[in-house]
Amino acid sequence: MNNMSSRFELKQDEDSKIYFNFLNSAGEVILMSASYPEKTLAEEAIKDLKMNSLMSQQLAAGRTKDGGQFFVIKGSNGDVLVKSALYTSQMVMDNALNCVKDNVCVADVMDLT
Repeated sequence: MNNMSSRFELKQDEDSKIYFNFLNSAGEVILMSASYPEKTLAEEAIKDLKMNSLMSQQLAAGRTKDGGQFFVIKGSNGDVLVKSALYTSQMVMDNALNCVKDNVCVADVMDLT
């Protein structure tokens, strides 16, 4: 899986809801969405994410109580579209954010539902 491009993976959970992840070229999950009742809503969220991933006003960083770092990307309506994985250092989180900015807008969607 190491030589694949960054991509979105559209999946179905045990409750038949649809969600997606954004993976880097090494296959590591960088972003995770909420669950959607319909595939079309998840696909629309991916389109919104592709448009908003480069706009700094749509990005917000946070910390967990135990010091883990993460970021979220908001949609055009201000709702959170995706949350990142948890990172142990600012440098690793910045690298993930750069991967998102460089690749989300051109990433393919793999439908695994």
